[in-house]
Amino acid sequence: YCFAKPGEIYAIYLPAGGTTSLDLGDSSATFTIQWYNPRNAGPMQAGTKAETTGPGPASIGQPPNDPDKDWVALVKRKN
Repeated sequence: YCFAKPGEIYAIYLPAGGTTSLDLGDSSATFTIQWYNPRNAGPMQAGTKAETTGPGPASIGQPPNDPDKDWVALVKRKN
């Protein structure tokens, strides 16, 4: 599941964990990647990849732990 303001910010819910790629379209900007654990709440966490760039499909890496459980990735355009 993905909520997006294309080219600016993306909130990606991965109900079974794992990873995915995100189509950043024509944007060649750099995006930061942070992870939220909906099972325990708490602060945003760093995963295996801190940033990604477009254009086109871009990997978001893996969550910081429990990769087989649900996670939310926040991918935000770097200013």
